[in-house]
Amino acid sequence: MVERRVRSRRRNEGGINAIRLGHYGVPAILVAGDDALAAEMAELLPWAERVVVKRALGYSAADSLSPAVAQGAIRDGMVRAVGRLDEMQVYQPELPLRGEIDFRLPVMADYAAIVPGTERVGARTVGFGAPDGDAFYRLFLALTRLAGVPAA
Repeated sequence: MVERRVRSRRRNEGGINAIRLGHYGVPAILVAGDDALAAEMAELLPWAERVVVKRALGYSAADSLSPAVAQGAIRDGMVRAVGRLDEMQVYQPELPLRGEIDFRLPVMADYAAIVPGTERVGARTVGFGAPDGDAFYRLFLALTRLAGVPAA
């Protein structure tokens, strides 16, 4: 997968997960990952605690904290997040939701586009809609997993 969008706005996996959490009324309180993820989540979930455990250097390269230091940073971040529970919010985007996924290869979009409720909107792009956050998350996951079959 190259890019995913919700209502034409680029979203990372943290944003997709926040949609499902919001569907069930669960606030996203902690995000841990690289500096790019933290920056994207600062816009979408400004209340959530963000812990940077690595600095992105490229598509498959990062300058990471050691596992022990990263674990400590995440633990400390969770303590801060739990201490601010009264400030945490539930992410609830306007419904219904519309998503698009740009796949790495056209054959991946071929596989994903066979799912009912999807539409091919480009050589490598599949669009879809969902009435709520849980349906959106499940369809997104099904499309990405199904599309991964040709790459395996």
